[in-house]
Amino acid sequence: MSEIEAMVEDMNPALQSKIQAFYIEIGDERKVTQLLMSFIPSEKLKRKSIVSKYGKDILIILSTDKENSNLQHKFEDALFYLGIKKDHLKIGQSRIHADKSKIKMAIEEAIQARMVGQIENSKDIRYEEIGAYQLLLPEIKSEHLQKYMQNYLHPILNDGEEQGELIKTAIQYVLAGGDLNLASERLFCHKNTVRYRVNKIHELLDVNSSELEFFEHLATAVRIYLINKHLH
Repeated sequence: MSEIEAMVEDMNPALQSKIQAFYIEIGDERKVTQLLMSFIPSEKLKRKSIVSKYGKDILIILSTDKENSNLQHKFEDALFYLGIKKDHLKIGQSRIHADKSKIKMAIEEAIQARMVGQIENSKDIRYEEIGAYQLLLPEIKSEHLQKYMQNYLHPILNDGEEQGELIKTAIQYVLAGGDLNLASERLFCHKNTVRYRVNKIHELLDVNSSELEFFEHLATAVRIYLINKHLH
């Protein structure tokens, strides 16, 4: 049994077999303490959950023993007893795990999902939705990943006004999923300006690649870059 499993067992030995973790970003340790002090759940919810402080945020672990059970309604119950509304929350959700021994994995997934939500400006995000970040986050300290990002983005990371505009454009182009219209809205630029910059980035970074290959390569490098910025 891992340290986290043992801690969970001590906090609630009645936790049932299927579990899901929810990470709620509060960002205020004092507010978290106040919310938890006023948290008085129903007996049914209390038996099937753990609600705890996690730094300046809140971690909720919910459980069930029913097949094909959706834990969203239990999550909403927990929020009700905490006295907070889901509409205003920033949330990271793990997958539902069929074995509560996977509790550590569920917690990590919820935290990683919230991190991606911060990077991509998404309020409520599930681990299943974070795509390539599932591969990148566990290996972010890998020398191979870091070298790939540095070598690939080097031409637009140099000092200078033009390079500054190009890396900003690259980031928003990737976050927009390659949609020039959306990227131009986020950059407050005309679509043609963004198209010109993207073509310039393509020429500088990956001139011999197709548009699809270029976007795939750029997206990987930019995501590594954004994770680094978030962690530092």
